[in-house]
Amino acid sequence: MGALPWRPVARTATSWAFYLVAGKELCLPDGIPESNWRNIQEEDLESVGLRETAIRMVLYDWISAEVVSELTGILLSEVLGYNVTINTERATESVAGSLQLAGCVSQDCSERQPRSHVAMDSWLWGTPGEFANLETTRPSLAPRRLGSMGWTGQESLYVKGSVREEAYHTGGLALDFYRSYNTSQHQAAKFFSRVADLDTAQFVPCNSSNYESTSDYQMRTYAEVTGDTDGVVETPTGYIAKCPDDYFWRSPACRHNTSECIPVIAAGFGWNYYVWMQWSTWFSMPTAIGIAKEGHWESVVENFETVFYWWYPDATFLHLDAWIVAMPRHSRREWAVDFYRTGFPEVIVEKLVSSHLPVLAPRVSRFLEKFLMDLEDILGLLLEVHEGATPWAAACNWVRLNRRLWMEWIPVDTQCLPGEGLQSSLKEYVTNRSDAVGCSTCRPGSFSKSVVDGTGATFVCEPCPAGTFESAFGQTACVDCDSGTFTNSSGRAHCDYCDLGRYANASGMTSCHACGSEHWTTSQLVVSDGVETWVQVKGVTSGSFCTCVAGWFLNQQGVCERCIRMVYRCFGRASRCSGGPPGSCASGRDPGTITCSECLPGRMPLQDGSCGPCVATSYAAFGLVVLALVFCIALVYVVLALQADRATQPGHLFVGIVALSQLVTLIQQLLVVSKLDIEWHEPMNEILKGLAVLGVDLDMIAFSCLATVSPVLKYVLSVSVTPILACIALVLHLLAVAFKKYVRQDLKVRLDAGQLLRTVGSLVSLLFIGIFTALVTPFQCNSHPNGRMTIQQYASVFCNLRDAHLQMSVIGAVACLMPLSFLAVCIWIIHLELPKRLLRADATYCRACSFLWLRFRPGGERFVIFMQVSCPANFES
Repeated sequence: MGALPWRPVARTATSWAFYLVAGKELCLPDGIPESNWRNIQEEDLESVGLRETAIRMVLYDWISAEVVSELTGILLSEVLGYNVTINTERATESVAGSLQLAGCVSQDCSERQPRSHVAMDSWLWGTPGEFANLETTRPSLAPRRLGSMGWTGQESLYVKGSVREEAYHTGGLALDFYRSYNTSQHQAAKFFSRVADLDTAQFVPCNSSNYESTSDYQMRTYAEVTGDTDGVVETPTGYIAKCPDDYFWRSPACRHNTSECIPVIAAGFGWNYYVWMQWSTWFSMPTAIGIAKEGHWESVVENFETVFYWWYPDATFLHLDAWIVAMPRHSRREWAVDFYRTGFPEVIVEKLVSSHLPVLAPRVSRFLEKFLMDLEDILGLLLEVHEGATPWAAACNWVRLNRRLWMEWIPVDTQCLPGEGLQSSLKEYVTNRSDAVGCSTCRPGSFSKSVVDGTGATFVCEPCPAGTFESAFGQTACVDCDSGTFTNSSGRAHCDYCDLGRYANASGMTSCHACGSEHWTTSQLVVSDGVETWVQVKGVTSGSFCTCVAGWFLNQQGVCERCIRMVYRCFGRASRCSGGPPGSCASGRDPGTITCSECLPGRMPLQDGSCGPCVATSYAAFGLVVLALVFCIALVYVVLALQADRATQPGHLFVGIVALSQLVTLIQQLLVVSKLDIEWHEPMNEILKGLAVLGVDLDMIAFSCLATVSPVLKYVLSVSVTPILACIALVLHLLAVAFKKYVRQDLKVRLDAGQLLRTVGSLVSLLFIGIFTALVTPFQCNSHPNGRMTIQQYASVFCNLRDAHLQMSVIGAVACLMPLSFLAVCIWIIHLELPKRLLRADATYCRACSFLWLRFRPGGERFVIFMQVSCPANFES
């Protein structure tokens, strides 16, 4: 992008010194005297609280800004009565002025400085990215734009009026148009001075650092977009402009003959040097571009016939009747990619104020919004300064001559803006202009309302009506309270949440609906780490959250009644009890069972506590479990048969089976622990539920889909695991014997009664914990709030030693004979028979009973009984 004349080489350190506007001298005879000027109050950066300060104005480093700042200072102090100071540190670019208004030292605002308040004559073209970045990253600090000063700015190449007239009248050339310089059609150079006529001592060498002619990026870009690689030269520090005489860069149109080059005089540190280079190449303009040294730019332009850089509004060359060289209309898209084939855009010169000035001094902000001058006004002021007047004297003269104009800018004290309201001398909001002395920002709990009276339009602050709120300052409307909240009075800054037992099912409510007359609350089911908990909540949005308080229930008449008798707690998966009137259960549950423990016929339990219909996959699941059970028994049978006659160390398959048996034992132990009153977290909770099938839980395999059975029958089936396993093993043994006898007579595997005993014994030892756990089920009970107890696994059976519980207790006691008998046989085998069999070298006996001591070293057989008894005893205790 082209650089503007106010863009600095480097930012100087911040210095905050000020001088009083016009000293103690007044411009207007009837102006407010200095003794009556008032300060504004703003936050003090160095201490907590407010401090009084004058309105500080940014001073840019160009004369038009200085004149307008003086003019503004006169009006703010002598007409509005504010104490005004103008910064002595000049901002060399508009973005620097924006930072002063934001109170930031740098773009990231990591370091703060006292904020200035007003910046007149701000040229934001060339710095929109920086300004937009400040608006995005620091919106509360970004300056506010109050509109145009009344004119636009323009920078470009200019030609003297005398040269333009001569070329037009003698050669018919319009030198204020870029095509008139094209060497293929015209010879414009004859109307200008030659490069040799200029004194190079007044120019900066092309290789000087910190000048545009040595910008590696711009010079490299020039060569890439134009293809003119002969116009630049590579140096150790990067590409620079190629200047044969060290002072002037020559365009391709006159590079072969310097006498045909038109001098182009750049200013500053070569502002827009690279733009003139591209223009010269694209349009075949015979130019020789040189950068005038500081203090020589004006003299070179005045003393020689050249094309020169300038901008308006500015009075420097007004006396030369300078004309802008018209270029193609500006293309923002091309300039964004460093493709300079069009002219500069016109810049709207703006007024900026700090973001907090409208609050600190609303009248000043409104005055500056109306501040509007014409281009003729600023040009007249600049010309007056150029002719010798001081900026303050020129500004004062304009103020005295244009009273009628600036009187229209002065805001009426009671002409409030949106977000404000009429205020009395007691700092109270009023609704009549006759009672008001000024305006003030509406506080939270109120809004700014437009009214029209005999004087005109203004605004008043009114309290937010009940059902609405407003939490911010200076708002023009109140907001309805959200559902679940309310306000029952006016002027509220925040809405209140509905109390427990009340709800608001619409927005803008002035009161909450009551759930019932008494003993009501509002609660919500919360699931945390797999654990369901009812939590009381305020601010609910519908009556569906209404429930009775703890210890009460909803009776058939819709009234909360105290829980006395026949009230049970839903142990386990509490979601099967849906709450509400008695008899309410989760979908598919039988309300006739205690705590909705059973599913309706033809349904099976689901993970969410409800019961779903039995489908094909339900029966398939049962079948797969049966097949898996048969397969596992067959696998144990085959592995033990192959290992029976093995004289060497056990094979890999056998070792794997032993490892799996240890895993099954661990799972059974975890299932026993899961029956304790412990809140398990995920994923352990779901893992234990999924492995419940190994704990002989028939509901896990959808057994209810096959037949409707009573809890007693379910218990009988669960304790019959031992004979069921023995029967399956017997059937598999008979099939194996038949297979060897009639199909594979050559099969060298020992299949005798000892193999069957070995298989059954291994299975019982492996599942001993689960079998023993199933036997003691009738004696594991839960206690309910009404004092009654039910079996933990069969919630529909009372622990009262009557009816079903008595039957289950008797069955359990009888069934306990099976594991006790198994232990007795094991003791007899190890302590009585084994020593005698070893003396007789009875290998058949040792193979048949090896399931007991297979995992122990020789001589450690006696520990088998200890391990078999201690595992279930420890966990069941």
